[in-house]
Amino acid sequence: MYIPGRAPIMLASKLPTNYNITPQLEEVKRMRDRLTGETYRNTSSSVAALNRAGNINLNSLNELSKLWATKENEENKMLTQDALNQQQVAETNVRNQMARESEIAQYKNAQNQAKYDAINTSLTGLAQAYNNFYTNATKRYEDEVAMRTYLAGAENATPYRMLSMGVPMSQDALIGIYNQIGSINNPGPRPERKDYDSNTSWSRAVDKWERDNTLYRQRGEYRNMVNSRLNKKSRLRLGIR
Repeated sequence: MYIPGRAPIMLASKLPTNYNITPQLEEVKRMRDRLTGETYRNTSSSVAALNRAGNINLNSLNELSKLWATKENEENKMLTQDALNQQQVAETNVRNQMARESEIAQYKNAQNQAKYDAINTSLTGLAQAYNNFYTNATKRYEDEVAMRTYLAGAENATPYRMLSMGVPMSQDALIGIYNQIGSINNPGPRPERKDYDSNTSWSRAVDKWERDNTLYRQRGEYRNMVNSRLNKKSRLRLGIR
């Protein structure tokens, strides 16, 4: 039985870090323009109209400042949360690797113990001791593979998530994923609000861009994960030396 020396690497998802205040900004500006227009239409004195219009403009500027302050505070919270998420995933990877190293040590110790016990027993005892060890170790490994396969089979499962979870794959599947990684293109610049007719369509475009950009930035990690699991024959097929 073979136990990989490296535990599956979990990749942290990029959390949203943009707090949208565009609708509120537009509402404040519309209200300012409406009140200013009504003031000039309904005030006979030009001086009084100017004073009232000035007060309306100052109130609007105050509201706009509050909105921008809220945006800054919320985005700082979102950035902090994203950093914590990245840190937690990194810590989980470290714990998983430590557990894997402990598992390998236990496996080797159990193997050595089984061999030692076998030497001091009859041929039948030797076969039985090693068979018990192999059966127990294989069951633990198969249980772990089943758990990873279940997690990777969730609603948002992707080939890259299955790679990260260490789900066993055929060489043909790995070759297909390797070729797919090569076709991952740069999504280009982040979508701008002015190019969309509504906040909803713009928000969707930004979400898709963030996913595509994360995939593009992490394509090297995915390629390395596939590369480490390809056998010699598959490497020759892909032209990898």
